[in-house]
Amino acid sequence: LALPVRAEPFEKFHLHVPGPAHCRQLLKKTVHGLLPELCAANAFPHLQAAETVEICREGRPPETVYKNQLADYYPLWTLLLQLFQEEELGADPDAIYREYVGYSSTCNVVRQMEQQGSRLEDCRLASLLCQMGSGFQLR
Repeated sequence: LALPVRAEPFEKFHLHVPGPAHCRQLLKKTVHGLLPELCAANAFPHLQAAETVEICREGRPPETVYKNQLADYYPLWTLLLQLFQEEELGADPDAIYREYVGYSSTCNVVRQMEQQGSRLEDCRLASLLCQMGSGFQLR
């Protein structure tokens, strides 16, 4: 996978998600911050994944949780990969997938590793960093 270049600010990227406008807004306010990290986990399978996610919400201190504590994490991963496989995300799902990967904190770490000459197989992510909407609730 060639590392993608961001074409637009992530805040506007929810417009690429299919469905009614109110669904896109709900997605943006809740789990939208997870989508890039889910795509990146699939894009870089040789990178040892982090077991924790650091949730950052506007006006609140970051919270660290284990992935398996997030009720939506694995169902969203499964659904997202299914949407890409079934080409439900428009005419060019590969371009959308690459853009999501490019927005991930994981992609930024991979860029830094490549610049330092590190091998992905030898590295492990400490924690995923996810920017979430202020309405996101841990459950």
